[in-house]
Amino acid sequence: MSPLEQLAIGWIALARTARESRTWAVWVPVIAAFAAQVTLVSALVFAAHPLLSWGMAPVVRALSSDDALRYPELYRWLPTLVSRVSLWFLPVLGPLLAGWVTVLFAQAFRGERPQPLPAFGQTWSRAGTLVLASLPFHLVLLAVALGESHLTDGRISQVTRLIAPRVVLGVCVFVQAVLLLVAPLVLLERRSLRETITGLPGAARVAFLGALMIAAITSALRLPFDAWAGKSVSMVASGLPEKVAVVVLLRVFAHALAMVLAAGAAALLHRSVLAERDEWEG
Repeated sequence: MSPLEQLAIGWIALARTARESRTWAVWVPVIAAFAAQVTLVSALVFAAHPLLSWGMAPVVRALSSDDALRYPELYRWLPTLVSRVSLWFLPVLGPLLAGWVTVLFAQAFRGERPQPLPAFGQTWSRAGTLVLASLPFHLVLLAVALGESHLTDGRISQVTRLIAPRVVLGVCVFVQAVLLLVAPLVLLERRSLRETITGLPGAARVAFLGALMIAAITSALRLPFDAWAGKSVSMVASGLPEKVAVVVLLRVFAHALAMVLAAGAAALLHRSVLAERDEWEG
């Protein structure tokens, strides 16, 4: 399959996934993920409350500073806190949610009615293999995010401060493209951990550019909300600190929407390149 064909399939897969997303069942994982994130944001906002401070205050201090427990400083730190907490859960919850969505869209693309509970059961039965196969790539994402945070928190030149986020974005899109190939191999082909890892190079030969197209477009959908959340300092300074919590929740929803589109498109991408199975195994 030529590079242009791969890119075209990636674009078409996203367009078809957007149409299929009108089916309510594919949104069940998003609702579950969004509810969990709302709980997290609420716990961080009320971290200093006596009912939560015993557990949340140490987390806030570890990930930011003592000042973050004071109003309105907490809201200045809120986007960073949510991102840093989510990073530690992402290696486990990320593959499970993406896998769940992948199975639901695979059902839809086969002409079946998506069924959230059976799809979750299928994902859960392969959870260990799915998480372990995805783990190396999630660890790369975690290392890149921590490295960027450490770099930007220190004294760096204006050029480095300008270039670093773009390099990080490029690395993240590249890694996410590889991750999009993992769930279909584990869940739709039911490969073992070893078979998944050894099959990834062959899968990448016929599908990586399509996956890269999907990852790039869905990442672009998130960027405006990430930039908006990054203005927490000015929102607090303007006298509207609570607005930050609303913006963070909007960013959470944008990330969940991007995840649905990417995982669904990955299911169709996998279906579209089944004819290349011999090349995958070559």
